[in-house]
Amino acid sequence: MPRWPISLADASGYNFSIDLGFPRRRFGLRWDSSIRGGSGKHVLLVLTVLLALHLACMHVAAAGPLLCLVLQWRQIHREDALAGAVGRRLAQRSLEVLLVGTLLGIAAGWVLANGNGYDLSGAVRQLSYKIYWGVAELVFYVACVGLYWRTWQTGRRSRPIRIFHGFLAVMASTNLLYHFPPLLTIFSLASRGALPTRGPIDAHSFRQLLVSGEIAAKSLHFVGAAFVVTGIAVMWLANRESRIGSSPQSSQSDAQTTIRLGAWFALLATFVQFPLGVWIIAELPIIAQQRLLGLALLDTGLIGSALVLSLLLMHHLAAAAWGETQPGMIRRCVLLVSLVVLLMTGTMLRAKLGHELNHAQKAGGAASADATC
Repeated sequence: MPRWPISLADASGYNFSIDLGFPRRRFGLRWDSSIRGGSGKHVLLVLTVLLALHLACMHVAAAGPLLCLVLQWRQIHREDALAGAVGRRLAQRSLEVLLVGTLLGIAAGWVLANGNGYDLSGAVRQLSYKIYWGVAELVFYVACVGLYWRTWQTGRRSRPIRIFHGFLAVMASTNLLYHFPPLLTIFSLASRGALPTRGPIDAHSFRQLLVSGEIAAKSLHFVGAAFVVTGIAVMWLANRESRIGSSPQSSQSDAQTTIRLGAWFALLATFVQFPLGVWIIAELPIIAQQRLLGLALLDTGLIGSALVLSLLLMHHLAAAAWGETQPGMIRRCVLLVSLVVLLMTGTMLRAKLGHELNHAQKAGGAASADATC
């Protein structure tokens, strides 16, 4: 009788083994998820994709409710039915990508913790107070955005109801933008033992860390990137809603206006990203700065390519903001921002984990030399 056991072994990664029940018919598949392991490059690639998707999802979740307010204002005061349809769809998508982004972040955290020098359990103990409240804030976000989305109306309402409805979106978005970028940055530093304090982080200590260089720079950069990605998401949704005819009473000019609005948001936020990016590099450790500025040619090439694509993205966003709202232009903006997020994520990961990857390459070279001898 054939046997199909699956075994799990080795704390540094998965080791699957399938026994077909016949002599010498054993098939093994192993993936070592440590950067120091033989599959270090593959692990870094998987980690880059996971974190890039995680960040893109969280960008839309964080800034989406605020842009919904602008779209709802146009719906009420400019009688723009398409803007209202896009805003309601964006509120729904914000909830969905929050769940997807959270799951992707957990998966990326598992890869980082698995033999890559990140002490996530220690970071959880050190930040247990803020993590507890972080979960509560996620529940608060879901409740606010869920109620905001479900109570969206097309007609006019009394002023107090409109204020309360908008207050839900503001509270959800600002709560996520204020707490989670610094919390995750501090969590990453704590898992590497890079925080100035080793004790538990309470609310007072957390507020003090908010104004430190690297944490403040990365948090503000996340806010800017959130408006870039969400602005382009508005362009995509406006083009989609106009093509499927979800608002029969809307006109082609309404679609162009909404697309241009999203393009302006993304364009202005992209301008802000350049000085914030310089600030982040200035706050990195010296070895990471050297890798980005010429010591490691691949790292330098990655950040150079990301900058070139960012300039090209600005060119396309400017064209869309001034009226070139064709579907092809929107698709190019989506492609460019996806590539920029992916390249920037890979650049930062290689800058931080590059020494681990070099160790893996040297170990692999030494093993090859020994085998040759």
